[in-house]
Amino acid sequence: MKQIGRFFHDQLILVDTFRTLEAGYKSGHTWRKKMHGLVDQPQWHNGIVDFHLQTGVKFFYRDVVESIGYLLHQKAFSEDLVFEPICEVDRQGCRVYTEIHTANWWWEM
Repeated sequence: MKQIGRFFHDQLILVDTFRTLEAGYKSGHTWRKKMHGLVDQPQWHNGIVDFHLQTGVKFFYRDVVESIGYLLHQKAFSEDLVFEPICEVDRQGCRVYTEIHTANWWWEM
């Protein structure tokens, strides 16, 4: 089975697109290789699990702690990360609950 990302970049994005963008890439493979080298993503692991009706099913996963650390270090998310509770009120002065960090639970913790 062909991976969706590979299909997208090899089949749907033509070589002419790379030339038009003046990216210097001759194929989706060279583009993917360059992209994987730019970021330090958590490593993929795999395992095999047995179900009642099917055995030997392969699955892939990443370490949760490494993944969280990776996401917290992304500059693209920096404006959306919240580490302290916020008390929001509307124009009438009534408390507004919009996200988890506006709830009473965060204040209690």
